[in-house]
Amino acid sequence: MSTSLKDSQANFILKSRVALTNVETQPEIAAEMAELGYDAPKISEGKSLIANVEAALNLQQDEKGEESAASAAFKEIRLKVSALFRAHRKKALFAFLDDPDAVKDLGINVSPATVYADWRNEVGHFYDTLLTNEAYLQSVNQVKLTTDELTAAKELLPSMDAAYSEYYRETGESQEATRKKDEALHALETYMRRFWRAADIALEDKPQLKEALMKGV
Repeated sequence: MSTSLKDSQANFILKSRVALTNVETQPEIAAEMAELGYDAPKISEGKSLIANVEAALNLQQDEKGEESAASAAFKEIRLKVSALFRAHRKKALFAFLDDPDAVKDLGINVSPATVYADWRNEVGHFYDTLLTNEAYLQSVNQVKLTTDELTAAKELLPSMDAAYSEYYRETGESQEATRKKDEALHALETYMRRFWRAADIALEDKPQLKEALMKGV
């Protein structure tokens, strides 16, 4: 047996727990299953696998929540920086309308990159170049783009970098938690698949007892 859209993970875990509990609490079932190798230690092994899956699911949910929060924080500051850069870039293009060398030097002679890492480099280069060139500053100041505005925008970049690093880290942890959950679930599925095959054989002449282990399977 394996999980499916129809048989959710939660239902699969519940059916597994009920089946193993019935073996433990019903001596007749326990005796029949023990003959096929599903004695008390083997049943305990299955229950440990269930516990592993539940722990892995909880960890996955926690990590997904942290990833979501990190994503929201990064998106918020990126949108803020993006809006400022777009406005400042527009003014700079106007200020240097007759100075293609300055436009090229500022890196605004082409459309902004769509890949984040490239875009981040463009933004950093733009502000660094403007703020270290007095002639450029004088030109943009004349189109109502102040040095204070540029400095304030540049000062947001370390926070954006930190938010991106946190998001990247949380994404990795979430992916690892999902991998561990899938691994734990696969182990339980393998165990229960064999368990139910054994039950089908052990209790083939006792349909009512078999139903206790295999209902909904």
